[in-house]
Amino acid sequence: MGAGVTTYQSLLLTCNTPYYYRVRASSTVGFSPYSNVATATTAVCTNLPPSGLSATAVSGSRINLSWADNSADEVSFKVERSLNGVNWSQIATVAANGTSFASTGLICNTPYYYRVRAAFAVGYSAFSNIATATTLECPPAAPSGLTATAVSGTRIDLSWADNSSNETNFRVERSLNGTTWAQIATVNANVTTFFNTNLTCNYPYYYRVRSYNSGGFSSYSNVASATTMGCGASAPDAILNEGNQLDFDIAP
Repeated sequence: MGAGVTTYQSLLLTCNTPYYYRVRASSTVGFSPYSNVATATTAVCTNLPPSGLSATAVSGSRINLSWADNSADEVSFKVERSLNGVNWSQIATVAANGTSFASTGLICNTPYYYRVRAAFAVGYSAFSNIATATTLECPPAAPSGLTATAVSGTRIDLSWADNSSNETNFRVERSLNGTTWAQIATVNANVTTFFNTNLTCNYPYYYRVRSYNSGGFSSYSNVASATTMGCGASAPDAILNEGNQLDFDIAP
């Protein structure tokens, strides 16, 4: 600094950080002793971007976002989404101090990219890191053609059509009145029958089936109903006689 100058601006510092200073004079014959040490702390950081953005797929149509709020005076957060990590569009405005957002209405089994920035009274922060997630697989198609056939006083056989190729299993539900339902069985993928046993004789039962995978449940099949046979009854046995005709052996 030139002779006679008594001020100096210390620039390009880090926000919210203490700094210490001392001064001495110089001449052609050397240096003076140092002045006292003066200290000052830069102002609290502002306009910092959010960080730690994460994206978690929770269904075939929803991804949950969360991030850390690193600023104290933002007006809101702006959430942007991309299908390729290159072309972006703003999809939401989250209120100040918010640190999460649910991105819904998505396409199953599809990757999405996200970034977030803070908005201030004047201007924006830089963007957060980019987070990506792929929605869960598409839910399977619903089974159809459900039938229920009573074969004794304690058993009803169910059968249905498997209309999906990506189910993990089937869930069988039963009702005593067609209104209130309870799951009674889980059936492996590609299996299309279930035998419901230990029932009450001469009693009506209602059934419905739906398929499941990590993307969620299908809609339900049609409702099928059957009434167990009278107490002590069972389905007749069919016997092929000598004339190649079926005889039915019916218990009295």
